Amino acid sequence: VLVSLGPIITMIVKVISAVGKLKEAISAVGGATKVLSAVAKAGPWALLIAVIAVILVTMILLPLRVASVAAVTIPITILITMGIMLMVHIPLNTVSLAGLIVVLGMVVDNAIVVIDNHVEYLDHGADPWKAAWKSTTELIIPIITATLAIIFAFLPMMLFLTGMAGDFIGVFPTTVAIALVISLIMAFF
Repeated sequence: VLVSLGPIITMIVKVISAVGKLKEAISAVGGATKVLSAVAKAGPWALLIAVIAVILVTMILLPLRVASVAAVTIPITILITMGIMLMVHIPLNTVSLAGLIVVLGMVVDNAIVVIDNHVEYLDHGADPWKAAWKSTTELIIPIITATLAIIFAFLPMMLFLTGMAGDFIGVFPTTVAIALVISLIMAFF
């Protein structure tokens, strides 16, 4: 079972090692248990660094109005996702944190698409309320479809992995699905 988890553990270690504090600990440790415990300790920092990085890239690459709304959407979506995870008893562990880090770029997409369309209508002289209504009604089907496609792409991880691997990885697609549904709701409100 540990052999099948090797690539996943390797990916998680690579993501977390960007924090910098774990580089020495991970290279010096021989056992997988010690590596996993070191990764689990740095997990929240890796999520925080990933959120800040996505916000900074958004602020640099997008127009100010679009970027500012998108930058506010990211932490709100992640915090609501963590609250729902707490309510449905999904542990905040290495795998769920990895799911949150993976979904960060996807979380901001829904908001950016709707905001960008809204700004486009405003630039053409539309009333702010009409621009918001047109943007939302025009994009609701494509955004729901794209969100469901991403959720269904991760679903096989939960459905077809059984035993210990399924128990270990099962929270990953669930975390991704919760974050994407919250992102979808945030994009339209």
